[in-house]
Amino acid sequence: TGLIGQNGRRGALMISISCEHPDIEDFISIKSDLNRVTKANISVRITDKFMEAVRKKKDFELSFTREETGETVTKVINAYELFTKLAQMNWDYAEPGCLYWDNIENWNLLSATEEFSYAGTNPCAEEPLPAGGSCLLGSINMSAFVSEKGKFNYADFERAVAISVDALNETLDEGLPLHPLKEQQDSVRDWRQIGLGIFGLADMLIKMNVRYGSEE
Repeated sequence: TGLIGQNGRRGALMISISCEHPDIEDFISIKSDLNRVTKANISVRITDKFMEAVRKKKDFELSFTREETGETVTKVINAYELFTKLAQMNWDYAEPGCLYWDNIENWNLLSATEEFSYAGTNPCAEEPLPAGGSCLLGSINMSAFVSEKGKFNYADFERAVAISVDALNETLDEGLPLHPLKEQQDSVRDWRQIGLGIFGLADMLIKMNVRYGSEE
C-alpha cells in the first residue's frame, strides 16, 4: 500500500480480524508500536455472541482452523477484559475500530442472497465489501438544497440522488478494466459496490435555523 498509488494519491487498506481468532490480543495492540502497520487501518469483526459474553463478563473461546492442514488452534479469554483492552487501544491510538459483523451481514439488501457474502470493508468502513470488492464513493452537499428562505428542496435532492447513483455506476463501468485481478473485475461487475453519502449537514441546519440535536 505504501508503494502503489495513483497520481500522488496513496493506496487505502483495511485489515480486519475476527473477534474469535486466537491472535486477537496481539492484533488489537499492534499499533501501539508506531513503526508497525503504518499504511493501513485495522478493525475487529465483532459478533453478537462475543458482545453477549462481554456484557456477562464471561469466558469466550477463540478458535481458528487452518484449511490446508485441518489443524485447529483454540484459546480461552475473558471477553470483558479483551473488549476493555480494545477500547483502551482505540482511545489511545484511534484504532482498532469495531465492525459489528452480524449487523453488517444481516442488515443489507443482499442478506438473503446465498452466493453473496461480505469479506471486509473499505479503510474508513463506510462500505462493507465482498472478496475482491472495490469501494466507489460519492457525496452530496446537503447545504446546497436549502433555499434563501431556509426551506429544504426535497424534489431537487431526490433528483440529485438519482443523478449521483447513475454517475457512480458509470464511473464503476469505466474503471472496471483497470482492476488488476479477474476476481476484482468479477466482483465489481456482478455486485456493483457504490456508496453515496452526504456532507454539509451542519451548514444545512444553520441555513434552516435548526439547532443540531433539537427535536425539530
